[in-house]
Amino acid sequence: MVHSKKESETKVYNIHVKLMTFEVDSSSLIDFETVVQKQSSLTIPPYKQGGIVYLVKKDGIVISISGDEELQAYLESSPEPIILAKLESNDKGCVVSDPGLHGTPELSEKRFKIVSSRLARVVAGRYAKLKPMSVVIKEGDRIEFGRITLVVRYLAHHPVESLDYIHELLTHSSKDAVQGQMDAQSHVDDAIGVTSPDATSTTVDNLVEHLETDASFTDAESIPDKQLSQKNDIQRKMSLFASPSDVDQKICRICLEDESSGPLVVPCKCKGSMKYVHLSCVRQWVQGRLKLNDENGVPNLSYFLQNLSCELCNVAYPSYVEVGSVVTEFLGLEEPDHPYAVLEPTNTGTTGLHIVSVANGATGFGRGSRCSVVLRDISVSRAHAILEYRNGQFVLEDRGSKFGTLIQVDSPFRMQVDNDSPFFLKIGTDVLCVSAKPTRMHESLWCCSPKLNAVRMAI
Repeated sequence: MVHSKKESETKVYNIHVKLMTFEVDSSSLIDFETVVQKQSSLTIPPYKQGGIVYLVKKDGIVISISGDEELQAYLESSPEPIILAKLESNDKGCVVSDPGLHGTPELSEKRFKIVSSRLARVVAGRYAKLKPMSVVIKEGDRIEFGRITLVVRYLAHHPVESLDYIHELLTHSSKDAVQGQMDAQSHVDDAIGVTSPDATSTTVDNLVEHLETDASFTDAESIPDKQLSQKNDIQRKMSLFASPSDVDQKICRICLEDESSGPLVVPCKCKGSMKYVHLSCVRQWVQGRLKLNDENGVPNLSYFLQNLSCELCNVAYPSYVEVGSVVTEFLGLEEPDHPYAVLEPTNTGTTGLHIVSVANGATGFGRGSRCSVVLRDISVSRAHAILEYRNGQFVLEDRGSKFGTLIQVDSPFRMQVDNDSPFFLKIGTDVLCVSAKPTRMHESLWCCSPKLNAVRMAI
């Protein structure tokens, strides 16, 4: 059987490694177009790639150590070893992984995979073309856009039968998420709304009493005059609806119609004539606040979903309400067009979920108002990144942002480095760059030549 030259030819690679030290700001962000404080580089030729190579930081520069025995000897002679990563060559380039060594000190700094076209140009040279850099994201990833961190909570490749999972994500934030402005007691009551007319009192006096015992209205001396004024306004508005003729009637506080216009529910702890509301009315009002639809009533591809609270009693609305004997969803959400991603901010002071659909193409992230997902922080570029769906995967692409797009890397990790696909790892103020470039076979054989006095030739 005769094999073609192309089939029998095995690619060999030169592995290029560079370690750069940058100056960071107070938020540990790196502007990749600033001057590099210190840098060092090395090339691992093919004839040294038969086994495992460890990348070690020594006196601020990167060195390579081949094999476990040589590394053990180095560890015994070095008082404070800093093992950056482990390299293993393969037929596609190399794999960068966690050193996975026992008995050596762990790196105290968090590690991030950097997706930055600006950094790629810095490594390749200032005159290199600005190429897009992208990464495939998965559930659980922590993505940093400047100082804003989003956690990937769910990736929907196909339609789902129920949206119960969204309510679970809203009610149970990720461990990294800031609880923010949600009242702890609201979580206790966030189960099923009450619909029984005897569940609470129907007098305005009880409503005022409830407001007075609320945590935000307890001590008049400890709250600003603005809140006291708001309390007085609420009491005045309640009195407008309170009269002996209608205080015991079940009417919607939004449209002032009775049950003949639809089922009435009690979604919060408001009492008296403000107790009841039509499910359709409150859904329309809440969906308007969440901006689920555009001006023409067409569902938005991206929106921010929150657990909203009643503006009167400050109690969070439930996820479900009981209408008659049937438990139904309170918001009446429709599933977004798939594929879509559910992302949760962890450090913005706002609790909620970004619902991002990529059904109609790429969705933009950035500070600019034209972006589908607006991240309001000065560290976020106006057009920071885009998310799109390629070949069954969610791909995040950096758009030349100032501080790059970072993905936190947890131990253990393994990253494939292919040809023309460099790997950038941020470790504190250092950036480790690993790239694989194919070399011609005769060049690799020339490098393997045992002649010590061999003369280099330009081919």
